[in-house]
Amino acid sequence: MSERIVMVASSYPRFAGDSVGSFMEPIAQGIAARGHEVHVLSCVDRQESSDGVENGVHVHRRGVRLRALERILPRPAVAERLRQAVTCFAECRRLREHFDVLEVPDWLAEGLLLRGTPMVAHLHTPIGQTTLGSGHPVTRTVRAADWLERMSVRHARLFTAPSRMLLEHLRHWLPEGADARVVPYPVDLHQWEDVPPVTEGAPVILCVGRLEPRKGPEVLVDAAAELPGAEIMFVGRGYKWMDGLPYREFLERRAEAAGVRCSLVEHVPRHELRALYTQARVVAVPSRYDNFPMVALEALTTGDR
Repeated sequence: MSERIVMVASSYPRFAGDSVGSFMEPIAQGIAARGHEVHVLSCVDRQESSDGVENGVHVHRRGVRLRALERILPRPAVAERLRQAVTCFAECRRLREHFDVLEVPDWLAEGLLLRGTPMVAHLHTPIGQTTLGSGHPVTRTVRAADWLERMSVRHARLFTAPSRMLLEHLRHWLPEGADARVVPYPVDLHQWEDVPPVTEGAPVILCVGRLEPRKGPEVLVDAAAELPGAEIMFVGRGYKWMDGLPYREFLERRAEAAGVRCSLVEHVPRHELRALYTQARVVAVPSRYDNFPMVALEALTTGDR
């Protein structure tokens, strides 16, 4: 029996390194291929509104509302989540469709105001867990933002997580007796067929993902300083600040000081990602904390990288 499903994602990947939304592409397309009608709602700040069908999936991209909220509230992380929640609520209503199933992430509390449709909550890594895992202090702001994310999924009928580790870490976070299951992320193997052997690659270390403290890109820079002749290629957007600098600039200065050749690529269409993997000899995932990184799966499918 065909179902109508809406999946909420803070981003739906047009580019490599789009983080949370990266896993959704093969899942959404796989569900659509089984005959279901799949809609993805992607709300990103300053994103242009558009509606279209991409590989069988109805994709609705929207900007985030209430920009002034972050100037009013003293806690940016809380304001960010409230903006996402209000935007997702308003845009789901604007779709004017009846859906059988709604999937929402814990991240950014996007399901906080969504009710009435049976909900599946997908656990990525809430802000409290990523903060702990990165060794940073859990401030009042973090606790407030974490509470919003927790409340946004409390009424879900089913909880899914990509790894047993994450589910165990968040057991205290879920309602008593909650139905929680491990659903590993998928990879489209056909995309990675006929990849050249790793021995043909240059001494390049590839790191794909957002540039932020949790992903630990500076750890990789420091390690590469011990490997003469190695070069790092970072693919992903700068997301945070470090030592008073945008993360991208901080990383460039760190690499220069360490004598490490380093290139930073912000936006790469996902269909070009395969070529970057084939150019590298090693794929590194230096995250201080991660749940089930897609990058590691994609690297494994390319062979012995």
